[in-house]
Amino acid sequence: MQSKYTRRGFTQNNHLTNCHSRGLLSGISSTLKHTRWGSPIKTLGDDAYKYVGMRANWTTVRNGFTLIELLVVVLIIGILAAVAVPQYQVAVAKSRLATLKNLVHNIHNARAVYYLTNDEWPTKFEELDIDLPGGAQSNEDGNIYTYPWGACALASTAITCTNTLSNLEYQVYPHQVNCVVSDNTDTIAQKVCKSETQRNTYTWTNGTVESYRY
Repeated sequence: MQSKYTRRGFTQNNHLTNCHSRGLLSGISSTLKHTRWGSPIKTLGDDAYKYVGMRANWTTVRNGFTLIELLVVVLIIGILAAVAVPQYQVAVAKSRLATLKNLVHNIHNARAVYYLTNDEWPTKFEELDIDLPGGAQSNEDGNIYTYPWGACALASTAITCTNTLSNLEYQVYPHQVNCVVSDNTDTIAQKVCKSETQRNTYTWTNGTVESYRY
């Protein structure tokens, strides 16, 4: 009888222990649904905390990027650069040509005022009632001003300003206005003059110089 009672007691105690374990693991599972692996869980006791810590060690943490991800990023940057850089260069060249146009037209208007006042065309920039960009160096005759970015020339029949940074030149004659590419290997300058004059090809050429008439 004693051994049977003992076996029953042992069976009952073992059954309670199993129930207790199932309840503990069930609580762990429901809590882990709302908790990231490795986070401290103070509501389940030391055993549950150790269990979660062990599961945290099983999870592999990724740091950094894979080679494929890096290659994709480099490819995207290359495509964006191939599209954006030429457009940026065209925008810069157009801005420089616009500056030349504004400067030449101002000189042209001042030149016309001088002619109406003196009944003759000016031969020097200093004779004009106009504020030219600073930093110019004049030649001996005073009809050519040289700048770090290019030059402007005053003649009896034409006014010309050049931007050497973009290989662009803007000319105004009495009955003609030209957009000139000083280096026909510069495709950006060609594109700008074609866009400005709405011409697909140059009007005339001389060596490496191409002129597009407005």
